[in-house]
Amino acid sequence: MKNGIKKTDAELKSRLDNGAQFKHISYGESNKQSLAQDDEALKKAFVKKYGWQSVE
Repeated sequence: MKNGIKKTDAELKSRLDNGAQFKHISYGESNKQSLAQDDEALKKAFVKKYGWQSVE
């Protein structure tokens, strides 16, 4: 099953790169930002706004 999902993702990305458009599917570049170690208020606000999935 894992191999099939990888092949499907690769084909989908290939089609999107070639200009195909799908109604509910898109992808783009992700951004990574490091937060200061000592600013707990900033970290809490970031998690509250974007959720735990957005932090490592």
